[in-house]
Amino acid sequence: AARYFYDLLCITVAAQIGVLPLSLFYFHQFPALFFISNLLILPILGGILGLGILVIVLALINYLPGLILMSYSFLIELMNSIVMFVSAQESFLFKDISFNMISLIASYILVLTFLYFLSLKNFKSVVALIIGIIILQVSAVYNKIAMGNEELVVFHSYRNTAIGKKTNNTFQIFTTIDSVLEKRPSFLKDYRIKKSIREIEIGKLNNFYSSNSNLFVLDRSGIYDIDSYDTDILLLSNSPRINLNRVIDSLTPKLIIADGSNYNNLVDVWEKSAAHKKIPFHATAEKGAFVLK
Repeated sequence: AARYFYDLLCITVAAQIGVLPLSLFYFHQFPALFFISNLLILPILGGILGLGILVIVLALINYLPGLILMSYSFLIELMNSIVMFVSAQESFLFKDISFNMISLIASYILVLTFLYFLSLKNFKSVVALIIGIIILQVSAVYNKIAMGNEELVVFHSYRNTAIGKKTNNTFQIFTTIDSVLEKRPSFLKDYRIKKSIREIEIGKLNNFYSSNSNLFVLDRSGIYDIDSYDTDILLLSNSPRINLNRVIDSLTPKLIIADGSNYNNLVDVWEKSAAHKKIPFHATAEKGAFVLK
């Protein structure tokens, strides 16, 4: 019995190590009860596979006893019940873990070098393992430095304007979306996970934002008679009724953005006007969020 549980433990840990980086990369979560679930499911899974083959063979020859079919159904229901019970223990499920492509590659390099070390256990394998550990540490430091950069983001949100400003570990969202933290739009959740943001502050949507460049929000009011600052980026929001050629001549922006709050026909007209003036145009509905580092 002790040998059985030891073998099962080794298989479970090995399988979890193999899929953990992919699970973190795609799902951004880690199930802390993986060993218990595998300990309960693996023995049942063997019975399901064996009985499943038997059920298929007997069904093909039109001789399938009810007892075998009931036993097979019972095992499947038992496995599903275990899975549902374990998945319901959300306190043991660590969610929203930031894990990018660099971390994924570094993790698998470490896994491969560790397997190489276990297979040979010589000087070269030790060196390879140390290199794998160093690569993982370097990737973690790089990600931490990259996440600490200041950036301004114009998100794409249908019929809404959403601007985010990140400074180190602080993130503010300026938006027309009511109760944005309760609704948890997908763009905000994805960004929060990607940048490992824990706390989000809600700010009042203004017409001017300053980062490395000045961003002016031209909303439905259509008011753009400003002389107090230069406009590097012009954000068109909530379908303002304007003559964009005149706005460009007045503000001389280096870039024009149209977010998801605008009508599509107006965005098409603005894009042609920007092309005529030889100014880059970014429509979030077509190109996604705009990030200003």
